[in-house]
Amino acid sequence: MVSMLQCTHCCCCECAKTYFTFQIKTKNIRDVNCPFCNEPDLDANEETANEYLNNMDILLKNILDEETHELFQRKLRDWTLMKDPNFRWCNKCSSGFIANPRARKLICPDCKDVTCAQCRAPWESTHEGLSCEAFVRWKEDNDMDVSVQGVAKHLAECGHLSN
Repeated sequence: MVSMLQCTHCCCCECAKTYFTFQIKTKNIRDVNCPFCNEPDLDANEETANEYLNNMDILLKNILDEETHELFQRKLRDWTLMKDPNFRWCNKCSSGFIANPRARKLICPDCKDVTCAQCRAPWESTHEGLSCEAFVRWKEDNDMDVSVQGVAKHLAECGHLSN
């Protein structure tokens, strides 16, 4: 029998394995709680959530297959990292890293992709010295697709177009 960590419920090993495997593979880590009463509420108290999930890691290691347990550990790691206000995901390769909060550019340590720290747009030299809003306006004003569409529309409406 497997005893739940924050309540008095328990279930057989096979049922616990099936339930927690499903939760881990299909849901958020905050949904890895008792199948009967959904305790604990991992959004209510960060300290309780940290302690519970660390204890769950120990419990799950004994009942899950290695692949599912490793997925749980990755989700636990990512959940912990995402609580850091300086943690960022790379837009290109999906690596995570801690960014310098004063830096204007984010440089992924793995793929070296560079993005704006504020608007997360791919970094271009034109963005240097421009606010994100001004950069977006510049991009719109200088977008060839938009310019070509505008010229084509004007020519179609002009009446001076000849074949």
